[in-house]
Amino acid sequence: MIVGDGSRTSFWHDCWIASECLATKFQALYTHTMDNQISVKYALQQGLTASLVPRLSETARQECQCLQDLLQDFSLNNERDIRTGGIMGKFTTKNIYDTRLPPGISSPNWNLIWKCRAPLKVKLFAWLLVRDRLSTKQNLLKKKIVQNGVCDVCQQGDETADHMCFTCPFVQSFWERIRVNPTIQDVRLLHQLKPSPNVPELHHHVFFLLCMWAIWNHRHDVVFRGQTPSIRCCLQRCINEAALWAENLKIEDRHVGKLSPPVI
Repeated sequence: MIVGDGSRTSFWHDCWIASECLATKFQALYTHTMDNQISVKYALQQGLTASLVPRLSETARQECQCLQDLLQDFSLNNERDIRTGGIMGKFTTKNIYDTRLPPGISSPNWNLIWKCRAPLKVKLFAWLLVRDRLSTKQNLLKKKIVQNGVCDVCQQGDETADHMCFTCPFVQSFWERIRVNPTIQDVRLLHQLKPSPNVPELHHHVFFLLCMWAIWNHRHDVVFRGQTPSIRCCLQRCINEAALWAENLKIEDRHVGKLSPPVI
């Protein structure tokens, strides 16, 4: 949260509840603002409705009431704006993460993702995946960016994170092709994934993350490059990523970067 005189602080983007700024927390209401750059000082002195369109949708009206209730006990002072939530007023991403969970409790996926040997780009992807922050069709639909949430790869279901990784018919064919049966159907339970019989136990979580990374990128090619969904292409990308990743392992461990038996 921001404290101070609020004159240089963006109301919608610099004020946070837990780890979400107001623009994200109150998405429907944010779409009804006439000026998304108003300061905290303006919002509090002029009233929240002063920067909103005259007529609000029912969802926006409910969010407006909720936000006004939260602002009732908030007041400005004459000091400079500072961010709170960190040691000595220092604002860090760790502080934001800690506010998401009760004291002393961490995400069960934290160690799996951030302490595994996967490439950093894959770790970032995996963290967004388990937090449901990827731009899946369902998330884009919530933000009113697309007209429907149907999966562009299979055209048979709504594209959620779980659908994209486990229940999409295309993805199920992918797992069958490499003879792997994921033991979960919920990305939030990624830490519970067990190695399949034909997957080396060493770094098996990295194996799954690389596969999901390849699936995500193949989905990108289908949506944005007009490519036809292809199990072969998706597998080839997965094999290439695994081979590059394995080069950073000890020589005696590099065998885990190979799919065996050959699948394409």
